[in-house]
Amino acid sequence: MTTSSVNVRLGGGSSDIIGSIESNGTYTFYGTVANSTTFRIRANTGFDGSIDNVSVKEVQGFVSPSGTTSAFKLVEDNANSRHRLASVAFPVTNEENYSISVFAKYSGRPLQIFTGASAGNLYANFDLQNGTLGSKNSISSNITSLSNGWYRCDMSFEAISTGNMDFSVITVLAPTSAIASTYQGDGTSGVYIFGAQLEEQPYVTSYIKNEGNAAGITRAADTASGSGDSTVINSSEGVLYFEGSAISNDSTFKRIAIGTSDDNFVNNINLRYDTNGTSVTYQYRVGSVYQAELTSNINQTDVNKFACVWKLNRFELWINGVKVSEQLSGSVISANTLDSVFYGKTTTLLEPLYGKTKSVQVYTTALSDIEIEKLTSYTSFTAMANALNYTII
Repeated sequence: MTTSSVNVRLGGGSSDIIGSIESNGTYTFYGTVANSTTFRIRANTGFDGSIDNVSVKEVQGFVSPSGTTSAFKLVEDNANSRHRLASVAFPVTNEENYSISVFAKYSGRPLQIFTGASAGNLYANFDLQNGTLGSKNSISSNITSLSNGWYRCDMSFEAISTGNMDFSVITVLAPTSAIASTYQGDGTSGVYIFGAQLEEQPYVTSYIKNEGNAAGITRAADTASGSGDSTVINSSEGVLYFEGSAISNDSTFKRIAIGTSDDNFVNNINLRYDTNGTSVTYQYRVGSVYQAELTSNINQTDVNKFACVWKLNRFELWINGVKVSEQLSGSVISANTLDSVFYGKTTTLLEPLYGKTKSVQVYTTALSDIEIEKLTSYTSFTAMANALNYTII
């Protein structure tokens, strides 16, 4: 093939395109259908080339992170080549931020996400066997553990020019493999894959079901506010537990708070990601006066386990099994005052918590040091070593 391109379609309309061929090579495309339909390969104006060895096979789905059989297995062939799930070109704007994510599960190979053209030649490797990041040159990348061996793998970048970018999900031989590397496949190894997503922002959000809509889909932002009531929140004694992270260090306050539904900030308990991008602060506020403000340095984009403790003359901030700060004086809020939990400062969600949440819990008693240490510690030595990038020998 020398010029123009070819579209591969499942169905008769322009919205049924499942892939585009723009250069010489071997291609594999996946699509879903609800009823009987047509499979078509259509050359665009100016196409000059040939296509052969076309086959259509039914692929049975595997159980995805959503619990449905909507995941697929990307299996390499026996060729000495790049083994990838290709994508169509996508328009980007110079210096704008974008994020790519995909759910993946180990089936013999690590995973690589890479981009080209106007996105720059960026990549990140993901070790799906051990749940760790491999080599990369992207601005930001993460691997997040889910259930049943699944991980959400993502990377973010800034476009280097206005034009079209392409991104690919490929299998590689090792977590240290180079960008877009080739190797001799064995015909059986690969990865399970689900829910690839491209977003116009510097971080990933929750999965948006698309099902082949080429124009993309927009949905309302994820929000959470106002849960709880004064009968289940103890204003004068308790623990606020949060396991999660901020999405980015963007010089803004981000809070999770326990407050009142009348939308004032007079009586309030909150854990705040600070504007410096390197610390968090636990604040306990009574009648517009802070009784305690406890601060500790952290990496805001790492998932951490926090516990904020309050009781008369006892205020503590715990992070990952360690009491990092305490204050042994101060009064407490009157009983039956606090009635709501917010992902922000108040009910109007000022200073919203743009982040990732694994768990939020509110306890009605101030737990003991031993109980809080267990609550906020790593589940195992291996989990601690992986989180801190230690090497186990």
